[in-house]
Amino acid sequence: MRETSLQIKKEDIGIFSFAASIRLRRFLEDLEITEDQIENFLEEIDIYCFKQQISPKDFFLKIKEVSDLAMDLQTPIHKIPSFVNQLSVQKNSIKIQITIKKEQN
Repeated sequence: MRETSLQIKKEDIGIFSFAASIRLRRFLEDLEITEDQIENFLEEIDIYCFKQQISPKDFFLKIKEVSDLAMDLQTPIHKIPSFVNQLSVQKNSIKIQITIKKEQN
């Protein structure tokens, strides 16, 4: 405990930062996710963003945007690709029907 206190003082970490770390740790424990898993995940995101030439901040904003869209559509986020494919098939079907109607007139 003393060593931790000294490290906090040495790193000039405020009590609020320390409290946030504890909350985050508890949250991860509740989700049964280890710090190593999160660290590896964040490294993978960083690599992906570098390759795609986007900032990690923009990447997270897009994840939030897709999550909000999934909620608005009342569709689980993991089903969004099939949902979009289904809409695309419907769109193509409607285009064909419109073309047929135009040719009949």
